[in-house]
This record gives sequence, C-alpha cells and structure tokens, in this order.
Amino acid sequence: GALHIEGTLLKDEKNNMVELRGVSLGWSNEHSRFYNRETIGWLKNDWKLSAVRATIGVEPSGGYLEAPLRTLNQVCQVIDGAIKNDVYVVVAWHCNNMHLSQSIDFFSAIAQQYGNKPNIIYEIFTEPDNETWPELKAYYTQVIQAIRATDTDNIILVSAPYWSQNIREAADDPLTGFSNIMHTVHFCVGESGQ
Repeated sequence: GALHIEGTLLKDEKNNMVELRGVSLGWSNEHSRFYNRETIGWLKNDWKLSAVRATIGVEPSGGYLEAPLRTLNQVCQVIDGAIKNDVYVVVAWHCNNMHLSQSIDFFSAIAQQYGNKPNIIYEIFTEPDNETWPELKAYYTQVIQAIRATDTDNIILVSAPYWSQNIREAADDPLTGFSNIMHTVHFCVGESGQ
C-alpha cells in the first residue's frame, strides 16, 4: 500500500510504522543481468524482501548519460517486477555530480509511467560529493517539482552533502514546502570516522 511520512517515521496506509528490508541491485550499467522481472520475483520468494533498489549508473561508461533509453528500459523491468511481486522499489539516481536536466527527464518519465503505483520510492541524487547544501536544495526543489507534477504523494529520498554524510547541514536548513520527503545518510565503515 501507499507509504507516507509522519514526522520522522515511515508509515503505511493504516498508519502503522514500516521498516523496509531489501537489497540494492548495483549500478544498472554494471549489473544489468539483474535488471529484470525474474530477479525481483526470485528475491521476493527466496530472500523475503520488501524492497529492492534499482541503482541507476548515470555517469560511468554505459550509464544513463550514454544510453538513456536502455537504462530506462532496465529500470522499468525492475519496477514492473516489483509491482508484480508487491515489493517497493527505490529508483536511485546514482552519480556524484548534478545532471539537472537529465534527472528531471528521467524522473518525469518514471513518475508519468508509475506515479500512480504505491511501490515507487524516488532517490533523486545518491551520494553528491562536492555540492553545497544550498546547491543541493536548489537541485532537489526542481527535481521534486517535476516529480510532483505527476506523482503527488510517493516518497522522495534526498541525500545530504558529502557522500550523503553531512546530515547536520540539511537539518540546520531544511528543505520545505513538500510532503513525503525523507533524508538519506550513508555511513561508510573506515571512511566516515566516528
């Protein structure tokens, strides 16, 4: 069913707290063999997962910037498998640099095709590296507006600066004016310090 944010909690349509468990498929350009409906069905049945993450390789060779139609097709296979198997799917735009127009094009296409399905969770910029929080806020605002033009309520994930680690900057100057937004924080063992 449809998910929503209440305060800091992820909840279902009956207002129960939700914890999603799943796996990331790896970058679409490097792990394309997993980007199909059958993989999602197998993961649901064997691993009993409730979520899968389709990680869009944007910048590397063979990624979205070089092959947008192929990448979009791969992601649609995963989304279709998730819908068929009652699994949530995080559609993650994985790059380290802003590609605003391409991101808007990509997420607008996903929202138009699947925005009416409760399975979709948008992760609109995974692990930004050198962008400041004000730069990220401006980017997020435009991408969220593009998604919300079609999909008014599915969850959207936004990353903190510096590889999604500096959550304090986002907390001190929050993104406002949108509902069902969650922040992501990555902790990298051996890199993130304390």
